[in-house]
Amino acid sequence: MKKIVLSAFVLAGMLFTSCDKNDDNTVENNDVVPVKMSSKDSNMELSYDDQNRLVKLSDTSEGTYGQVTYSYSSVSELEYSGEELTKITEVYNSTYNENQSSSTTEYTFSKSNNIITVYYKTIEDGSTYTGSENLVIDEKKYLVTNEDYTYFYNTQGNIVKMSDGDTESLFEFDDKNGVFKNVKTPQWVLEHFFGMGMFFINNPVKYTYTDENFPEENESFSISYQYNTAGYPIKMSIPDQESTIQYNK
Repeated sequence: MKKIVLSAFVLAGMLFTSCDKNDDNTVENNDVVPVKMSSKDSNMELSYDDQNRLVKLSDTSEGTYGQVTYSYSSVSELEYSGEELTKITEVYNSTYNENQSSSTTEYTFSKSNNIITVYYKTIEDGSTYTGSENLVIDEKKYLVTNEDYTYFYNTQGNIVKMSDGDTESLFEFDDKNGVFKNVKTPQWVLEHFFGMGMFFINNPVKYTYTDENFPEENESFSISYQYNTAGYPIKMSIPDQESTIQYNK
């Protein structure tokens, strides 16, 4: 059983912080990108190069789930050579009920036609792990398959279905500007590494999950937004969660 996470900042509780200038943004601007996200239990900051490509994502979270008290932090740095992504380095630290762990993972890439091979090397608590995974992308550099899912898109370029054979996740969308619409990092990177690909064009307004083997896990819920006058989300709500979004301008 594998249940999809609806983006790193929706179901994982990455709730966003906005400032007043977002409410007053009346100018359509192709340089608008999200830069800070925060919630009661978590904070995320994003940095970009002069081409609006993501170069750093910092994420921290802490809280209590049942009898487990947890905290974690991760920092991902992306490196480019010309137009190509060449490396992602992720440093991860976590504490669960005072049990600490840490790891550093480096991802590098090779490309052959529409196949991206992702090589990884992880050093965790003194041990080293290596491996690789093949991804299939389309001509727009959208993710088609990885080892977990097959992705299906509508004509606008939104992810409308993700399937692993036993489970299926369906998405419906608004017609507004997606949170990551102007981020120039390829969609396959945002989705595969950060789970943000469904916000690349528009924004999901309904999520439906079905599991053939564990039907008790099935669920469906709506996602609502408040937008600024330029059509970018500045507030997002799902059951028991509310978020706000801060952009660079």
